[in-house]
Amino acid sequence: MQTVAERGKYNYSYLESRITFLLNFFFKCCLKNKVWFKHRMEKLERHKKASEMLADEIDIVKLIYVLRIGQFLSKLILKKHQRALVTSFKKY
Repeated sequence: MQTVAERGKYNYSYLESRITFLLNFFFKCCLKNKVWFKHRMEKLERHKKASEMLADEIDIVKLIYVLRIGQFLSKLILKKHQRALVTSFKKY
């Protein structure tokens, strides 16, 4: 936790992303041994990985949201005896 707190706010601009992508696309062979270029590429890869992980989390949150809405609608629309039947089907 302390390491994360010491890093500060995460910031990765679109411009930096595009510049790194273009440098990698056009000058990869010339710059692959440069330390600053390796650092830029590591930062770009870390950003891509973090974006994918965040998208996965958002998908899970949306799934839970839809499930809760479905449960609420089943309680709202179904009659009492129909709701009782639905709960017995969930057990099996």
